[in-house]
Amino acid sequence: MSRPSSPITAVSRFRDGGISFLSTASRQKIGTARTDQTGTAAFNSGSKVGDPVMVASTLASGVDAKFAGDSEYQSAEAHADLSVGL
Repeated sequence: MSRPSSPITAVSRFRDGGISFLSTASRQKIGTARTDQTGTAAFNSGSKVGDPVMVASTLASGVDAKFAGDSEYQSAEAHADLSVGL
């Protein structure tokens, strides 16, 4: 079984913020990324997730992207469903 290599991306209106990506099913953090100058944060999920059970449950439930907030912006969270592409 090969791991997915497509990046998971979160787009926000803030810049330079840290985004945490979590499995919706387990709430386990599967990666983090910093936003770029356009407010986009992405990481390669295939290189971050090694547990096949977590891969399956995350594919079934999706991923949440969370920003904890800072002195300028409130916290924010978004959800995305996932699919396997061939």
